Amino acid sequence: MNLKYWILSVVLIITMNHEMIYAQERPTPPSPKSTALPAGLNVLVIGDSNTEIGHITGGVARLFEDKYGYFGSGYHSLNATIGMGSGYLPYLKITNDTQWEPYTMLWPKAAAKPYLAPEGTGITSSKPEALTTVEFYGTAIDVYWLAQPDGGRCVLSVDGGAKQAIDTKGERAVRSSRLGTFAAGWHKLTAMLETGPVMLLGCDARMEPADPAKRAVIHKWGKGWATTKDYVDIDPVVFATAIKLVQPDVTVILLGTNDHNLAGNNRDQYAANLREIVSRVKTAVPNTRVLMLSTFQVNSPWSNNGLAEYLKILPELCRQIGASYWDMSTWFGGPWTKNQEQGLMQDAVHVNQKGGEKIAGQLFEGILKVAKEKPGMPAASPLDTTGRAVGKPLPESAIPRQVAGLAAWWSADGQAVVDDTGKVIRLTDASGNKSDAVAPWPSARPQYLEKSIGDRPLLHFDGKGSHLLFPMQAEAQTIFAVLRADVLILGHPYFNSRPFNHGVVRPKKAFSLNYAAKTVTDGKGFLNGQPVHLPDDQDTALEFDPAQLQVFSLVMTGPTPFSYLGWGGSWNLDRYMKGDVAEFLVYNRALTDAERQKVEQYLAARWNIGSYSAPVLKENR
Repeated sequence: MNLKYWILSVVLIITMNHEMIYAQERPTPPSPKSTALPAGLNVLVIGDSNTEIGHITGGVARLFEDKYGYFGSGYHSLNATIGMGSGYLPYLKITNDTQWEPYTMLWPKAAAKPYLAPEGTGITSSKPEALTTVEFYGTAIDVYWLAQPDGGRCVLSVDGGAKQAIDTKGERAVRSSRLGTFAAGWHKLTAMLETGPVMLLGCDARMEPADPAKRAVIHKWGKGWATTKDYVDIDPVVFATAIKLVQPDVTVILLGTNDHNLAGNNRDQYAANLREIVSRVKTAVPNTRVLMLSTFQVNSPWSNNGLAEYLKILPELCRQIGASYWDMSTWFGGPWTKNQEQGLMQDAVHVNQKGGEKIAGQLFEGILKVAKEKPGMPAASPLDTTGRAVGKPLPESAIPRQVAGLAAWWSADGQAVVDDTGKVIRLTDASGNKSDAVAPWPSARPQYLEKSIGDRPLLHFDGKGSHLLFPMQAEAQTIFAVLRADVLILGHPYFNSRPFNHGVVRPKKAFSLNYAAKTVTDGKGFLNGQPVHLPDDQDTALEFDPAQLQVFSLVMTGPTPFSYLGWGGSWNLDRYMKGDVAEFLVYNRALTDAERQKVEQYLAARWNIGSYSAPVLKENR
């Protein structure tokens, strides 16, 4: 055999072997069985790294495929570094060249807020001829991209055929372009940039039928390290326009591990973020059914303390926002050590394929159940739409309004809404700044004690769970409280910032020298007009009286944020106030002695506090 034919033979053998290997890497899925679908199972999963990696969503996709056939890949980020390779992607292979830059809302390089991708990931470039390719099995493919005022132009093509140019210049929104219909099989999409900037977000390989209501498919919106707050920080228009394109029949939300493991969001903040996410979902797609999942235990006692707090409030939260609830912690088997011993975890926080499939089996049944509930899903029942109004507006001529800087004013004898048992749902802010205080849960509602002091009511906090939440008082520098209690507890929504932390050295005395903010411990405190020592390590430290009303005032050395009355705002040091509150005021500047005494004297007179006594001020001499 001459050299020429020998070389050609070798090349042919290599080519044949390559094609055989390539063919083995490109499996053929079962055809879709549209007639077998009980209802639309177009499912969107919103989550963090356990969603991004894909073991859970991949497990559900395999169950869909086994039962109903293959309807397509579902939405996947076009950022090839996101969740690729370890989850369920047998029918989708994405490659980005080096001209594209990964776009991500978090690690490794965080984008600026608000985030411009529906799950916080995508690819962006301004370099001509930047190329990304997607090998997919299907009959069509949807490409999702971001329209933006300075957008550029990109050209899409499948199998080298007719080209479709997309002009991404326009008002900010997520748009999609569909290429198809092709014969069922493997195809290659190319996307090449002509002029920049262009941001490509995701793709969805599709199998007939094209009707989204006749699909059984999992769309994956997942980003490692993401908290509920990160999803709130996604541009609302981007989020809404993207989810309208996906049109999920069922939306699964699996967020929380990073909230209690990294961010330390307490349960009220976590709940507020989930409310916002669900509100955006339901506003964009009113007919979607929301399935809320708890997270499971990880290898962190600190994190699992937070999870325990979340589990207490999730059933009630889901009732309020009209979502179905599933406790995945019970599905998965309990403590991390047990799951690790059973070979279900790949590390301290992530499930492996075996663990993902165990969860997927339960989630699959949950999705089928929720899909069948249409249109009978529970309606949202917000807390502040029921109850009866009590109290009356405070006088416009009242002295606190005459002192500049009044930021918030809550009074037991002001306007409030109470439930049938006389517990406070909402307390109106009398300052006019619309900073109403609310009880975020029925169990948090303080008791409204009518005619406790003459003809005036008090708010009773039980020391077990009663507390009120209000908009962050970020610039607070002077506060006043009229109360009879063992201690005044004010909280901040993050566990690692407790500016009013109290009683660590001397329980029930005052604010902790070691843990409270220096703006507090270096400030000036007064009880019934007399100065007191604020840090809790001296005998002259502030000591509240649980038997009789007192006027307490605190002038801090700088702005000190907080948003809770009655709760320390921390699941790891869960402290609640026990006692009664008559009045609470916040000023956003440090008051002078004369201004402070003017407010103190007004409060002492209103609540008949005979023990009030103030020294003669130099300003009055």
